[in-house]
Amino acid sequence: MGRMEWWLLVALSVLWGGAFLLGEVAPRELRPLTVVLGRVGLAAVALLAAVRLRGTTMARSPRAWQAFLAMRAPNNVIPFGLILWSRTQIAGGWRR
Repeated sequence: MGRMEWWLLVALSVLWGGAFLLGEVAPRELRPLTVVLGRVGLAAVALLAAVRLRGTTMARSPRAWQAFLAMRAPNNVIPFGLILWSRTQIAGGWRR
């Protein structure tokens, strides 16, 4: 692997590790769906920035946005919400 691939791997591990840290710490202070909204909202802003940096545009047709909205619950809200909710119900192995 070249230098760029190593930096991308480090960036990916920081993002994944940060998501697990956020999933452990944030539900102690915030409701799980609030954390999910923040996480998905930040991801949407990052993806919009990536689209703008590439010089492309977002889909404008109502049909495309209906598909996006239909995919949000089964692909993001439900799984992340359940994962974070479960962390408020089930203690991790290192807690006493």
